[in-house]
Amino acid sequence: MGMSSSQARLLSLTARQHNIELKSQRLQAEKLRMANDSDNAYKNYLNALESTKTNALITLQDGTIGDTLLTADKIFTYHTLSKQYSLKNNEGKTLVSSTMHNAYKSTNSLHEFLQHFGLIADAEYTVPDVERNPAYDQAIKDWENAHDKWEEDMKQYEKDYDKWLDDHEYWEDVDHPGWEASEPDPTDPKYNPTTENLGDKFMQAGSSCYNSALRGGIGCYAHILAHIIDYGDTTGFGNDGYNESWYNGTHNRYTTSTGESFVISGSDITGAGMDDDGGSKCQTMKEVSDKINDETKFLAAKKDGETCNIDASSTEGEKLISKWKPDGSLKSIKQWAKDLYYLCMYDSTARKYNYEKLGLTKQEMIDSVTDFQEGLAGSVSFDEELYNQDHNIWINDEPQEPMPPVKPEEPILEDFTNGIPEEIVKPDKTIQTTTFTNENEAKWYINQWYKMEGLDKTPEIKDERVFNTTTNTYMHIYSIENVTKSNTTYSTNQDWGTEENENYLVMKDEMLQNDLWLHNMINEGYIQIQVFDDFEHKFINTSVGVDSRLEEVPDEQEIKKAEAEYEAKMREINKKESRVDEELSKLEAERSAIDTQQEDLKKIIRDNVDLSFKLFS
Repeated sequence: MGMSSSQARLLSLTARQHNIELKSQRLQAEKLRMANDSDNAYKNYLNALESTKTNALITLQDGTIGDTLLTADKIFTYHTLSKQYSLKNNEGKTLVSSTMHNAYKSTNSLHEFLQHFGLIADAEYTVPDVERNPAYDQAIKDWENAHDKWEEDMKQYEKDYDKWLDDHEYWEDVDHPGWEASEPDPTDPKYNPTTENLGDKFMQAGSSCYNSALRGGIGCYAHILAHIIDYGDTTGFGNDGYNESWYNGTHNRYTTSTGESFVISGSDITGAGMDDDGGSKCQTMKEVSDKINDETKFLAAKKDGETCNIDASSTEGEKLISKWKPDGSLKSIKQWAKDLYYLCMYDSTARKYNYEKLGLTKQEMIDSVTDFQEGLAGSVSFDEELYNQDHNIWINDEPQEPMPPVKPEEPILEDFTNGIPEEIVKPDKTIQTTTFTNENEAKWYINQWYKMEGLDKTPEIKDERVFNTTTNTYMHIYSIENVTKSNTTYSTNQDWGTEENENYLVMKDEMLQNDLWLHNMINEGYIQIQVFDDFEHKFINTSVGVDSRLEEVPDEQEIKKAEAEYEAKMREINKKESRVDEELSKLEAERSAIDTQQEDLKKIIRDNVDLSFKLFS
């Protein structure tokens, strides 16, 4: 039996429904792919946000600090960066540009290498031509010899000086004090033979005044003292009697041991019954007065055990009343009499005796009467000739004080070279040499050459500052010792495809300006940055984190590019997703309509089947 139209229509709808399901599955799969694309785009964007680059800080022409992308080309070019840097790979080989490699390979020494870059130039200057003066050198030698001799003499002097100290100490403590103690004593009886007792004669001749003086009669004391001082044949009262004209203030003027000047009045002379020249008292007094005029022989006598009772610090009164001089020697009888007479003088203005003015008591004056009489009685005639003879012998026997050794005088260089020029000046001479055209640039290339030689340290450049007499200016002559290039062999690096030797590896030219390549190679540890240390004179390892002139910064350009790509990708995905959603919506609507039609057709078919069964049953 043939198929009904309803069944045919149902089969057609079923086939269409299968097509819709298949297309819907394909669209769902495409939507899933778009979701994955969206996730990938977002991840790429996030990764781009983490991207960085390496910058180097540089000083711009206006003095400000700027930065530039770090590339190998900038490291290999002089004066691009503020410091000299170098690169080496993880095998320890230095990376160089092909330009630097060709210059090194085509030259045989350091100087040729510098000449290749135009860094060595001829220089000429004139300087004074001088030579050492042989006469000056000989003078220096003479001084050195003299100085050596002086040093030897100084050693001997120090020994002699130590000995002198010992000798002088002995002389000062023993030898000389012993000699001083042996000085002849003028009071020794050897020089003072006993003479007649002038004290008794003096006391008898002036007995009335003497006795009155013992009772405190100061005026009477003055009389008897005046007699012994000024009553001899050579004075105003001699054999011819009293000579009043003598007492005019000149002949009768005397001086105390302390320097006070005074005169003896005629009234003191004529007192005590001495106005008559013919009496026995007068004759006795003249005898005593004449004898004590010799002040070198007639000294006051000292008692047994008596010592000097005054010194330089004693008062004037104490010095005048004493028989002693402040130096410890005895006064002459006449000088002592003069001092005592001055103390007995009366000062009408002050209304006091001089002894009172000088702080002495009357009792001390009364005691001095007896002291004077005893000193006169025990006086001796001093044998000056014998004393002087012994004293001269004593003087000649004085131990000679050890004299210190004479210190050698150090020879002075100027005394030897005085007037001798150190150099002999000749006409100026011309010096022809070479120098660097640019010291800093030459130093940069020298450092690079030593690095390519595989040497650890770079020697310093010699800087000689000379005065050019032609231009009258100072100029710098820069130089460094020439070094022959080491023997080296080259090969091709299989990874890089460039030449290399045991010390360095040549970089590809296309890599020189690729900042991203250098940044990644450094971050991955394939390349190490080095910087030249001016103190150590060699390249040392450094890094972005250590060197303040290098810095790692976000790659803004890469971030913006990734952001733009992400936004474009998302717009494309969203557009596709909208189209797929629209197609899925249409398919869903069509499938829903087909489902409805299928249900209606199935119902019709069931009704037809039921009707057929009824007809044939």
